[in-house]
Amino acid sequence: MKTFKDREGREWTVDVTLDSIARVYDLCGVKLTDLADVKLPADSLVFRLLDDPLLQFKMLHALLLPEMRAKGIEPEDFGRAMAGEPIDQATTAVLGAVVDFFPSQRDRDRMKKALATVNRWMETTRTALESPAIQQRMERKLQEALSTLIDSDSNSAEPSGSAPPDEPSES
Repeated sequence: MKTFKDREGREWTVDVTLDSIARVYDLCGVKLTDLADVKLPADSLVFRLLDDPLLQFKMLHALLLPEMRAKGIEPEDFGRAMAGEPIDQATTAVLGAVVDFFPSQRDRDRMKKALATVNRWMETTRTALESPAIQQRMERKLQEALSTLIDSDSNSAEPSGSAPPDEPSES
């Protein structure tokens, strides 16, 4: 079991069991055990989870639903208490609890290595995005993409002599 605190200081316990895995699947359509699948980063559930705060919230809601009910806390109140650092802490707790769920030490070790790789990749990306040189290259690429879009849009304009779709043509 892993714990984290929300912005209100309430402590939450993430316990991944067969029951909670089934609940997450039923409520979110996500198989928590897919977090162990090592795929290309963009295809993995880990990256979907890290990239989608709404998915994070839905999964947390499903995982913590019994605890929310026991504490008398509505999902909306929980959602309001989840912003900033608590989201990161909750995600870390979920990932850690999923690792702990696997019965085989070999599987737990493999998943820990996969998560360590994801964390290094995310940190490398964050560091790179802070670099002025990377920011300038990204700005150039964005400008090039916009120019391409503008050029292709102006090239696909209506041929001269045809009336715009919302104006009647003169006969």
